[in-house]
Formats: sequence, C-alpha cells, structure tokens
Amino acid sequence: MAPKKRNNWRRNIMLGAALLSLGILLAASGGVVHAQTNDSNVNNLMNTLRGHPSSGGSSQVTLFDPLQGQGFSAILASVVNFLVVDIAIPLTSIMVLVGAFQMITSSGDPEKYGKGRKTLLWAAIGFVVSLVATSVVTLIRGIFGVG
Repeated sequence: MAPKKRNNWRRNIMLGAALLSLGILLAASGGVVHAQTNDSNVNNLMNTLRGHPSSGGSSQVTLFDPLQGQGFSAILASVVNFLVVDIAIPLTSIMVLVGAFQMITSSGDPEKYGKGRKTLLWAAIGFVVSLVATSVVTLIRGIFGVG
C-alpha cells in the first residue's frame, strides 16, 4: 500500500509543476485581452440599430469584417502559425519538463526511467510533426502560387 501512495504523491507533484509551468507561460505571453468601449459610440450604434439615427439623419450600419480583407492563404498562415507557435511550442516545453521530471524521480527504477524517456521521445516526435506540417503548408502555398 505504501508505494501506491508514493506514486500518487509524485503524480500530484508532476501535475502541479505542469500547471504552474502553464500558468507562467500564459502570464509571460500576455494571454489576457482587455476590451474598452466608448459609451457614446455604443449608444449611437444602438440608436441606429433601433432606427433612430443620432446625427445626420442617416441610418446606415457599418459591419465589422472579421477577416479584415485577408484572403484564404493569409488565414491559413495565421492558423498554422497559431498551432505551431501558440500550441506546439509550449506543449512541447511542458512535455519535456514532465519527461525530465519522470527520469529524475525514477530513483533507479528502469521502468520509470523508460517512461520518462518515452515521454521525451514522443514530445520530440510531436514537435517534428508540427514543423513538417508547417513546411508542407508552405510548400503547397508555393506550388500553387498563393500568398
């Protein structure tokens, strides 16, 4: 029974370290977005939508373009950049830390050391796959002359 509690304790420490690392990465990347509005602009928009224009007698509504005039290739590049830079790199960093922690805390147990080694190996393979995917997208864009 004692080894079972010890393994749970180690797992909890690994989980805590991973969550702490994730929190530090999010804080360093500025993951919080603040929005500001001007009350008069909001009131003017609401009056316009209700059919009561606030000035000039015009009831024309201007809609925001979420694509900002970008084409498909620019949107694809943004998505790939997000997947590699914002997801793959931090996730790889976390998995390398987890694998290294597993290897360090193996206490000479070959099975636990091997588990940490496999974690490192799969983290590296996952990162290489994400880089290859980025290269394939760039290659396809180059072949078709897009972007």
